[in-house]
Amino acid sequence: AFDDIRAAYLRLSKIYHPDRFHGIDLPAEVRDYLSAMVRRINAAYGALEAPVQAARRAAMTKAQPIFTTPARG
Repeated sequence: AFDDIRAAYLRLSKIYHPDRFHGIDLPAEVRDYLSAMVRRINAAYGALEAPVQAARRAAMTKAQPIFTTPARG
């Protein structure tokens, strides 16, 4: 389910995010690797999330407002 994907995304984001190691002096190669991993994780999540977001937007446009005001005129 998408909830499992979201949980895995959040877990991996926390593991690889470069700001997690802000107090540690890491070599530039390691920081570049961490940044690249976060970009890949974000891109993969964005690709998996796009259909879900499209479905939510479609459902919102089909939804009728609960409260309506009478037409003026």
